[in-house]
Amino acid sequence: MKKILLLISSFMSFLFPTIITSYVSSCQSYLTYLPDLTYNNSDGEFEVTNYLTSNDVVLSENFVDNSFELPLSITKDGKLSKDYLDVENYIENNEMGKFIYQGFEGNQILSSIEVDENAFSNKLINIFAELRQLKYNVDSENYTGYTYIISLKGFKNDSVYTLFVYRVDLSSYYEGSIKVFKTQNTKVYKKAVHIRLQKQ
Repeated sequence: MKKILLLISSFMSFLFPTIITSYVSSCQSYLTYLPDLTYNNSDGEFEVTNYLTSNDVVLSENFVDNSFELPLSITKDGKLSKDYLDVENYIENNEMGKFIYQGFEGNQILSSIEVDENAFSNKLINIFAELRQLKYNVDSENYTGYTYIISLKGFKNDSVYTLFVYRVDLSSYYEGSIKVFKTQNTKVYKKAVHIRLQKQ
C-alpha cells in the first residue's frame, strides 16, 4: 500500500487500506500530435541519463508492488540492462469507494519535488525546457484538479529509451451509492533519448 501512495503522491495524498483489487488492460488518451521535449543545453542527452541513473531517482513498474525498483540501469557499453515496460491500469475498492488509476507507457520516474507547485524536480526542469511550465494543481480533499508525471520506456540491450510526459486529471462521481475516484492520463510530450555516458 505504501507503494501505491508514493506512486500516486505526485497527484494525490489519500491513505486507504486494500479490500479488493483487480487489473484491467492499460490504455491512455493521446494527442493527435505529440511534441518532443527540448533540452536546455547541448549536454542534455548526457544529463538526463546521468540524472536517471543517480540515487535521486527510482523507477516504478506498477501500482501495487511493495518495493521500488532502482534508478535506471545501464551496462558499461551504454545499453539498457533490463526492460522498462508499461504500468497497467489498477482498480481498488475500499471503505472510501472505488479508485480507478489509469496506466501509462513505461515505468514512472519518481523523485523529490523541491517546489510545491512544480510537477517535477528542479533537476529535470533544468534539463528540459517545457517542464518548467507544468504545474501541480490538485485539490486532494475533493479529488479534483490535475498534475503531470513522467515515465520511461525501453527494452533490454537497446541504446535508446523514450520518455513520456502525461497530464493526469482527477475526478470523482457516484455509481449508485459508491463513490468513484478516477485518474485519466493524456500524453503531452515525448522524447527519444540516446544513451550518452560522457559529455560532448
